[in-house]
Amino acid sequence: CDKLQDGVVALLDMTSPRVAPLLRSLSGVAGIAYVSVVDDSYFRYSHGDEDVHFRVEPVSVQMLKVVADIVKREELNNVALVYDDTFDIQNTPRRILTNVPAQHLYVRISNSPTELRAQVDMLREISIKSIFIIANNENAKRFLGEMNKGPDAVFPDLFVLTKDGKLNCEGCIRRMRLVTLMGKTSMRPMKDYIDFIKASDISHDFDSDDIKVDEALSFDLARLIRSAMASNMTPIAYNCSDMNSTMSSLRNQSQQLVDALRMVSDVLS
Repeated sequence: CDKLQDGVVALLDMTSPRVAPLLRSLSGVAGIAYVSVVDDSYFRYSHGDEDVHFRVEPVSVQMLKVVADIVKREELNNVALVYDDTFDIQNTPRRILTNVPAQHLYVRISNSPTELRAQVDMLREISIKSIFIIANNENAKRFLGEMNKGPDAVFPDLFVLTKDGKLNCEGCIRRMRLVTLMGKTSMRPMKDYIDFIKASDISHDFDSDDIKVDEALSFDLARLIRSAMASNMTPIAYNCSDMNSTMSSLRNQSQQLVDALRMVSDVLS
């Protein structure tokens, strides 16, 4: 409410299943342009206004779809998904893998070296054929390092999906059947993002290897919102204690912005 009183053009939501329905409801009542980067299943039992709601599929859902596509296309079986906190398994719908014709299990990467060793041994003992590692650079490297200690004959196929810009595990890659999937961008947008990070005093030595997909996505969406804004659009100050006074007069601007975002999205797709 403090932020809303300062004036906003839109509300960009990258939160959780518990918070997202509340923000959607708030934006619907107030008539705030609401850009959600959360799974649609979060809104199953919530109220909102589709006229001021622009939906963006979150990266974690896209990553699971990549896993599902690979499993289906290659007809894989005995699949393990090894993940860390960068992949929010609790808040990402597992329905994406529900219709995948393969046995699969989920393993959260342990911070304990001893437990990590036990996890790797367990995956070998149950004859897992393919492992999808969905983690940041450091955790993927730790897991691959443990896999690297085993005999070559029992290496499964390994797929690494990371939101980081680079995977630093060259020694692992030489010994393993390893496929890496990382977020990439063209040079101009990447330079704009790096310049923004440096100019904002967030990090003066930031480079392409430091890019994380979720953070870059929020930057891209902010630029997309700005590009969709008409010249006469201005930040709107909302009073949380009296939303009805702003709803009717200012909703048109929010709806106009969401319509423009949809048009831009259609062009980009």
